[in-house]
Amino acid sequence: MPQSVTVVTRQAIEDQNLTTMEQTMARTPGIVATREATSAPAFYSRGFKINNYQIDGMGTAYESSFRPDFDMAIHDRAEVLRGAEGLFSGSGEPGGSVNLARKRPSERLQSSIVLSYGSWQNRRIEADIGGPLTRDGALRGRLVGAWQDRDFFYSPGDEKKHVLYGVLEYDLTPDTTVSAGVSYQRQKGNKWFLGLPTWDDFQLMDIDAAGR
Repeated sequence: MPQSVTVVTRQAIEDQNLTTMEQTMARTPGIVATREATSAPAFYSRGFKINNYQIDGMGTAYESSFRPDFDMAIHDRAEVLRGAEGLFSGSGEPGGSVNLARKRPSERLQSSIVLSYGSWQNRRIEADIGGPLTRDGALRGRLVGAWQDRDFFYSPGDEKKHVLYGVLEYDLTPDTTVSAGVSYQRQKGNKWFLGLPTWDDFQLMDIDAAGR
């Protein structure tokens, strides 16, 4: 079966205001994005669930059913392969794989900040700064951070997110560059939407739905 690749570029991510991998995958051709009983996102390609995820081309132990949804603030693009991908990852899956390429330092100083506010008190801040750290530009760095606090249309659904990413690059020779980066993402909240408990006659219990 032939394989196909779709690259969701940084420009597309910004134009469509895609802040999570779930949103990005939902807008990728040939991908079906759903949510499982745990409220975790799941992605399917050609009828099979995607279980292989990579960061900068390196395999990870990420499993969408049990881990937080990746925030796209720190990623430059998403590369989605549809079809068997054993030649790319070693352990092939029939559905495909996803590679998230993180942002890299730029040769010139650049910075940006994005503020957004949406329905259900969805507040978000993104900050991004990077550029050369030495006069000759051989050492470069980049720092990206994001903070989000939001509610949902159902009670008591809410979510708080903190994201931080830093990377350094150094040109050892004109043909050799070494880089090192670290990323941190923490999500807390209640996103379960399985409904309220009932008695055996299916009548709702007299409880406070917003209680924790």
